[in-house]
Amino acid sequence: MDALIKAECGVFLEKVEKEFYHKTKQLQRDIINATSKKYGFDVSRAYKDYGLVEEEEVLEEDTYGEELSAPVKVKPKKCKTARAFFIEANRASVKKEFPEEVSNRLSEMWKKIKDGPEANPYKELNKKDKLRYDAEQLSYMS
Repeated sequence: MDALIKAECGVFLEKVEKEFYHKTKQLQRDIINATSKKYGFDVSRAYKDYGLVEEEEVLEEDTYGEELSAPVKVKPKKCKTARAFFIEANRASVKKEFPEEVSNRLSEMWKKIKDGPEANPYKELNKKDKLRYDAEQLSYMS
């Protein structure tokens, strides 16, 4: 009786292992296909080179040699404010003088100059960056 149960358990485990193996291989193929579509080229060879799939499996691929869709568009970075350009330009010098309170000092400095002519170069940089952002946004949307 014990031998019969052991044999049935062995057969059952063998079936489960085969099913698990096939599902794992299918998941690998799905990952390869999704990655290929995302980046716009066939990545199955790279998976084979790193030992993630075997040579025969790469050749069996449904998408092997198939033309893939275009890569995913990346949304453009937002434009920087005049304050951000000011902080970027002055952070290093303020950090040397006041390493403990950099952000407070930069904020005080910006408050003093933001309405005056000293802020004009940073405002110009902001306008140029806004034009860049608008152009990139138009190409992203089309």
